[in-house]
Amino acid sequence: MQVKIEEIQDKGLELDEPLPRSVFEHAFDGTVGFALKEASKLKASFKKLAGRVLLKGAFSATVTAPCKRCVKDVTLSLPVRFESSTPCATYVRT
Repeated sequence: MQVKIEEIQDKGLELDEPLPRSVFEHAFDGTVGFALKEASKLKASFKKLAGRVLLKGAFSATVTAPCKRCVKDVTLSLPVRFESSTPCATYVRT
């Protein structure tokens, strides 16, 4: 999916969408034992500011991962927040 600059109005653009499982599979590629249990929706906001686009977003994921100390799989909650400012361009959503 794409977010076009024209879609970002003066008040900004808010998104609340599920993240595809493939995003996590790609993130875990090359790791051993990590697996997604559950993910929240991606909440993102876009704002145009002086020829730039400010992107703020957040999501969380619950994953299982191997513990080397206790030699068992453990469940972890991973909150993720991010912010980016870039010149006006087309943003791609996956």
